[in-house]
Amino acid sequence: KFKWSSDLMKGAVYLVVVCSILFSSVAYINSYVNYYPNQSVLKGVGFLSGKEGVVFSDVSRGHWITYAGLESYWDSQYHFVEDYGSRKYVASRLLFSKDYSDFVGLVKEKDIKYFWVDGDMKDRVFGGETYGMLFWLKYGSDFRMEFKKGDVEIWRFNG
Repeated sequence: KFKWSSDLMKGAVYLVVVCSILFSSVAYINSYVNYYPNQSVLKGVGFLSGKEGVVFSDVSRGHWITYAGLESYWDSQYHFVEDYGSRKYVASRLLFSKDYSDFVGLVKEKDIKYFWVDGDMKDRVFGGETYGMLFWLKYGSDFRMEFKKGDVEIWRFNG
């Protein structure tokens, strides 16, 4: 059995343990609140439900798109498909295209009707900048934003 030799040390140890539990709980709750899928994502999935066509987004969004009943250009299982290399190459060209006619040509070739863009994707893939796909969606004459809620945007190809 352990006997505390100092009441001051005993109080300090208890304080450290209580504060550690409190701070780790607050940190977990904060990260849980900001975790996907959030309300914006759920509304976006609801918007896509009942629509038809292929949706292009970041690979990590494919399961949400599939849940909405649409075909995702790629999802987290993309490396199991036969044309893995080709899909990855085309996705890279779509994401970072510097030529509008090349971008629209790929969209038509792959029969893409919708684009799912969210804040996490903008930060992670584009570093918060507007270039490539984001630029063409925003300024291209063949694209129109059909849904915006929070940080989720869904764009439609009208070409």
